[in-house]
Amino acid sequence: MALGHKIRYFDEASGNIEVSIHKADGTELGSMAVDLPMDADGKYLVGDALNAYITDFIPTEHYTRKETVGSGIANKDEVKAMIEAYPPSDDPMAEGEVDSVEDIVDARLKHHGLIS
Repeated sequence: MALGHKIRYFDEASGNIEVSIHKADGTELGSMAVDLPMDADGKYLVGDALNAYITDFIPTEHYTRKETVGSGIANKDEVKAMIEAYPPSDDPMAEGEVDSVEDIVDARLKHHGLIS
C-alpha cells in the first residue's frame, strides 16, 4: 500500500511536527507526531530529506494489516469463540462510572472506605 503524508502543524517550542497519513486516493488513515531532526549545522531537515525521514516513520505494515483485517478474516468467529471475559468488578473505575480526576479520587477513596 502506497502511503503519503502532509505536515499539518509545527510546534516551534518542541521542534516537532504533526503529520497526517494518507492513502493514494487521499483518504486520511491517521496521524503521528515526529521530532524534527537537525543537520550538522543545527538546522531542521527540509525538502526531500525531511520527506524521506517522515516516510521512514510511517508504519505502512500497520495500515496494510488494518485494511486487511477490516475487510474481514474468514475465521474470526473461531477466535471470538475462545474469548473468556473477565468477571464483573465492583471497582467503579473498571466500570467507567467516573468522569473527572476528582471523581476518580473520590471513587477510589469511597471504594476503600476512606471517605463516605
